[in-house]
Amino acid sequence: MSPKLKLPSFEKLGISGHRFGVDSPKSRRNGSHSDQGSSNYFERSRIPKLFTSSFASHTQSSAEPGSSSRPANSQNDRQPAPNPSQPPISSETHEDENEWLDKAIQNTVESVNLSGRLGQSTKIVSQAQPCPSDQASQPGSVFQIIVNEISNQHGSTHTPNIEIFHAVPQDFSLRNLPTSPPTTPNASVGGDYFTSQIFGSATVIQPHHNHDGTLLAHPPTISSFVRPPSSVTVSILERFIPPASVNEYNDMFSAQNSALADRLIELSPHGGSIIFIYPTDRGAQSFRDDLLGPILDPLLRNIVNLNSLYTDLGASLGRLSSVSSMLSFSGMVNKLQSLCRTISEQAYPREARSRFDLIYAGKGKTALPRELWTELFIKQERPRLRELLEGYWSRGRRLPKNSEVTSATLLREIIDGLERRPYSEGSPEEEVEVGAFVIRRSLV
Repeated sequence: MSPKLKLPSFEKLGISGHRFGVDSPKSRRNGSHSDQGSSNYFERSRIPKLFTSSFASHTQSSAEPGSSSRPANSQNDRQPAPNPSQPPISSETHEDENEWLDKAIQNTVESVNLSGRLGQSTKIVSQAQPCPSDQASQPGSVFQIIVNEISNQHGSTHTPNIEIFHAVPQDFSLRNLPTSPPTTPNASVGGDYFTSQIFGSATVIQPHHNHDGTLLAHPPTISSFVRPPSSVTVSILERFIPPASVNEYNDMFSAQNSALADRLIELSPHGGSIIFIYPTDRGAQSFRDDLLGPILDPLLRNIVNLNSLYTDLGASLGRLSSVSSMLSFSGMVNKLQSLCRTISEQAYPREARSRFDLIYAGKGKTALPRELWTELFIKQERPRLRELLEGYWSRGRRLPKNSEVTSATLLREIIDGLERRPYSEGSPEEEVEVGAFVIRRSLV
């Protein structure tokens, strides 16, 4: 990945020295590490910011994780004892600030050489949560970089067909689907418009959870799978803002009701790999306290005061419950290794036995552009906000003095404020920490 890399949501990456399982003093915030209790913008005072950046690529071996319902910084965050049956995770210490992402993509793209067979196309599944963003089509996005790397690594004499399957929610507009490179003819085949070798499509999938965390019953015509099991060469699963509920987050690391488990089952047992990018607990706290909170807090206060609403409505609208339950980077490594073991042990009667291994884990911090996080947050939280506002009216709570104000107009006011309301102290530069993980499937 040269030139300088950017994720769909990444504007800059930086490095500072802290090692696996040990927090740099500069990376900690003033006060407690995480909020215990309500993750509520409306009721919480803003935590002071430290403008720092960090990078780490880590070594870890498998170990049994602790309980899934645990606070941050408990036994799940400790470095586990070595297990010789687990291939070691990449452990290089890199000088380049982008090296952690370089290594993750390099390990992912290797799947094409491992699982590619003569005459067969390369199948890529891309899922961005809560939905694809327009910025995924930018040249520096992970999706674009992986497709270009796969397309270019075969040289000019043999470039295989690449089939890209975008996983999208039911209400997603295909006009916003990320475009697949190249948008012009491939020079390696003489510039012929009839020799296109990259084919993109969209597959509507059903999420496992409602916005409140309850399991969603799957209609018989809609599946949570994008492709048949054991058929995908490379999969991309990424998220840059905290999920909508605690249950959705916890189930992500389980073998059931999990988008990650679905994508793992779809991988080819001949070296298929997935790159999984997800915010850590600190990344989620940075998003809540430094990016979202300074806009949403005063916005909700104004709406409640001007319309004479009960303050508990503002508290409910400003709550992001998943943040306090999210894991540190090392805790995520433990969970992913446990998930790999669980899925590896499952029986597939019609297939040869295979195993899943976490082959790379790294983390870095990045700025999250406002146009991206507002787009993702509004698409994720709109159903919850609408339900809360409509429920307030249906319960006969105090109505606004202005009879023209409705739940729909208040929802529109919240969305407009998120998109346009300026920061009172200037735009923040707080960086958001994410982990990048590569899991590979192979025959036993």
